[in-house]
Amino acid sequence: MADGGDVASVGRFQRGFVSGVALLLGLTGGLKLVGVLQEARVLAAADPLFPFLTLRQVLFLAAGLELGVAGVLLRYRTARWAPGLILWLVLVFGSYRLGRWLVGWEGPCGCLGHLLERRPEFERLTDRAMRWATVVLTNVGPSSIGWLRWSQSQSRKSTK
Repeated sequence: MADGGDVASVGRFQRGFVSGVALLLGLTGGLKLVGVLQEARVLAAADPLFPFLTLRQVLFLAAGLELGVAGVLLRYRTARWAPGLILWLVLVFGSYRLGRWLVGWEGPCGCLGHLLERRPEFERLTDRAMRWATVVLTNVGPSSIGWLRWSQSQSRKSTK
């Protein structure tokens, strides 16, 4: 009977974590789409990491990726590979941020387009929140799910 409880706790935690991530991705992806629709001149500038694309195009691609992953996560939130999909997306976005830093880009990430450019304090706060979210999505969720699965396998071994 202990196995059933362990399986349920892994399933509940993963379902909640993956659902929360999907909702966050849906929100940020939607905000990116709103940002892309703005008539900000800066969005027509070349992206510092991909100079053959404009900032508008990069934001549109990121929004599509976020919304697509959010939809898949909501549909398959209990799949064993769902935390891996989250980790993959975080690595893609983290690599982009690292690349921008390596090419000498300074200033906050344009993660939400330029929705907050009139409020610099919110822009800085959003930048910090996105960094914090990256750490949580990379470490806390997948590590917790992995630990729960490991403890579940250990309890199975001890009952045999």
